Amino acid sequence: MSDAPARLSDVLPAGPMRWGKRLAWAWLGLVTLAAIVVVVRRSHPVTPAFATAVPEGSTVTDLARHELGARLEVSSYLSPANHHPIFAVDGIGGIGGTGSDGDAKGIDPLMKWVSAPSDRAPWLIVRWPWPVDLDEVRLVHAGRFEDGAYTIREYTLTCLGPGDAPRPSLAVHDNRAPVARHALSCAAVTGLRIDFAVETAKDSPRAVVRLYELEALGRPHRPDLAPGGAKP
Repeated sequence: MSDAPARLSDVLPAGPMRWGKRLAWAWLGLVTLAAIVVVVRRSHPVTPAFATAVPEGSTVTDLARHELGARLEVSSYLSPANHHPIFAVDGIGGIGGTGSDGDAKGIDPLMKWVSAPSDRAPWLIVRWPWPVDLDEVRLVHAGRFEDGAYTIREYTLTCLGPGDAPRPSLAVHDNRAPVARHALSCAAVTGLRIDFAVETAKDSPRAVVRLYELEALGRPHRPDLAPGGAKP
């Protein structure tokens, strides 16, 4: 008589064996789905798209607003604390927002975009559904509402043409302004990219980007207007 151990299929009836295999495949499917969800969550987050008509007139306005059709894509965000990029284009933390220059305590510190600690080269791209002419970019950094040490120091602004082709850019070094105003004249662009340089020390207050608001001042591009909105 053989002493070899019996196979599981020899011990269990055919019915339980079939159900066991099905459960195993179901478990494998759930694990695979969970892995896909994790990968999707780690992909570049982007704010929802809102259908909107092209604003009329040549008045300079903040075009980096989600209700005007702007979409913000970022390299990462601190999801456990829900510091979603939507907060950087909602207008609340901006110069004219409810928590801006009037009262530094008038905004919830949750309402800012924060990059993930594992992201060593954070960036953002704001895109418009139609070409725009930009005059100025304003960044409301963490120092406007929090300790100034959290204000990011180094970053580069680049205008983007169709297909994200790079246009004029501006490198910013040793920024200390909590509300940074940068003149950046770009005509007929469809996007704006900002690359941030975070510090490598994990305990540094600038190991992540903390941005309350992005403002892009300009107007929808009109070929019959010269730069600045004047008739040629």
